Amino acid sequence: MASNKDKASYISWSMKNPVLAVGTEKGSVVFFNRKSNRKIPTVSKHGKKVTTGDWNQEGNLITASEDKLLTVSNMQGDTLHESFICKGEIYCVKWCPYRDVNKPKKVCAAIIGGKQICYLKPETQDHFMFSFHSNFGKALTFEWFGDNKLVIGFNSGMISLVSTKSTELGQEIFSVQAANGPVEQLAVNTQLGKVAVAAQGTIRFWDSESWKESAADKIEITKTCGKIVKLYWTPDGSILTATTSNGYFCGFLTVVPSLNSACGSHAAMLSSLTEVSVIDCARQNTVLARANLDIEP
Repeated sequence: MASNKDKASYISWSMKNPVLAVGTEKGSVVFFNRKSNRKIPTVSKHGKKVTTGDWNQEGNLITASEDKLLTVSNMQGDTLHESFICKGEIYCVKWCPYRDVNKPKKVCAAIIGGKQICYLKPETQDHFMFSFHSNFGKALTFEWFGDNKLVIGFNSGMISLVSTKSTELGQEIFSVQAANGPVEQLAVNTQLGKVAVAAQGTIRFWDSESWKESAADKIEITKTCGKIVKLYWTPDGSILTATTSNGYFCGFLTVVPSLNSACGSHAAMLSSLTEVSVIDCARQNTVLARANLDIEP
C-alpha cells in the first residue's frame, strides 16, 4: 500500500496486462506489475475510500469511490481524463464490452444512488442519466448484455433489460420478477443466451430471449456459505463460479461436454464429468449400464 496504515478496499487484475490494481480506504490506487515486479502507488487518486472499478480491453482502469468521482487511469497510474462527478453514491461501474477491435466502445455505465444508471463517455464526459420504474425499488447490480443492453438487478427481486442503443437509450425491453428477495449478483453468458441471478442463497437461470426460467437448473447454496458476493461465468458457459461472504469459493458445471459413441441401437455418452452411461435407443433410452471414471475423459 501507499501507506502502512492504509487498507485495501478494492482489488482487480487487468484483462490485458499482468497488472493488479488495489484501491484503498484512503483513496489511493496501487498498480503492481507482476512481470516486472514494479509497484506504482498513486496517492490521493480519490479523496475517499475506493469502492469499485473495472478494467477495459485497452488496459485502462475506471475506479469509483465514496467521494462520488469516476476516474480513469492507465496501468502506469496516470489519470487519463478529467474525473466525472456523480450526484450520488456509485454502486458499481463497468466498461462496455465489444467485439470489433477497430471500433472500440469507450463508454461505461454506473449505478448512481440506486435510482439511476449513468451512461458515460469518460473522454468527453458526455453522459445520459436514466431512471427506473418506482415499483422496481433500488438497483443493486448490473451486467452488460452484449454491447447495447444492460441487465439490472433490484432489491425487490426484479431484473430489467434496458437498451443502450443511441436511438432508444434507457428504454426498457423486458422485466421479470426473478427472485423473492434482493438480487445479490448477476452473470450473463451471451453464448448460452442465459442470465444467472443470485438471491437469498439460490442461483436461478433465465433464458435471455424468452425470459422463461430454467427451473431444473436452479442451484442452492448452503446457509453456512453466506451471501453470494460475486458470480463469474466462463466465456463458453461451461462453469459458473460463486464467491460468498463467508469466504467460500464454489464452482458449478452448467454445461456437460458432448462426448458420445454408438454401436447398433446402443449409445454411450458422458452423463457427468466422470460418468459414462450406456443406453438402448430402441428401448426408450433405457439405461443399461453406468461407468464411473477416475478422471474426466
